[in-house]
Amino acid sequence: MKKIVISFVAVALGMLLSSLLTNEKDSTENGYDELVTVSTSEDTSSEILVINEIGKHFTIPIASIPQLATYLETAPDAKAELARIHYEFLSGDSDHFVLKYGCGNKRCHLLLVEVIDSGAVTTVELGEGIYASAEVFQRQAMFLLAENEGNEVVRHKIMLVDLHTLKNIYPKDQLLTELYFVDARYPITKLEWLSETSIRLEVADIDEASYEAVASWYKEEDAAVMVVEIAL
Repeated sequence: MKKIVISFVAVALGMLLSSLLTNEKDSTENGYDELVTVSTSEDTSSEILVINEIGKHFTIPIASIPQLATYLETAPDAKAELARIHYEFLSGDSDHFVLKYGCGNKRCHLLLVEVIDSGAVTTVELGEGIYASAEVFQRQAMFLLAENEGNEVVRHKIMLVDLHTLKNIYPKDQLLTELYFVDARYPITKLEWLSETSIRLEVADIDEASYEAVASWYKEEDAAVMVVEIAL
């Protein structure tokens, strides 16, 4: 694992933290994160989500997304929750988008949704957190998910999904899986595909992942990161 030092990383990551903390706001002006349009109905379970992408128009019954339907059934104000649902298509992919619902100040429920021309809907749970970014390489998607802790610390984890099978992909190394894929432990400043079977991450170079250690790293002017290459 190589170590490198990033100057002014505290400023850059402070800007990232600010961006993540305002994730709940409607950001349709950027052309990527959009509010869904919802048909009107007295029965929430029969509502239709209307999803638009260049060249495509999807109408998706909420009943075809069981996780969302179950959430709305127990929500105190289902209509208000429907009005706050966002979606974001993967870059260069008009068949897959991330659905964000139940969003608070620090996290959303996240689903990867696939809609094919026949109207069939398939979902993959990405868990709860803040959707930071995604990188797609040859029909494989790598998601960077963030967790905000105390408005001072943002930790990240990675999720990989094969877009052909909609199955999760995991590293060969169990320790790396635990460190970067199971829970959000460390700040991750960069991620990239090296090939179909390997990725590279830049991760905060700290000895342990306590709140104090991560917060101290964010405050450093020359915060060191290490390069981690992971075989899949």
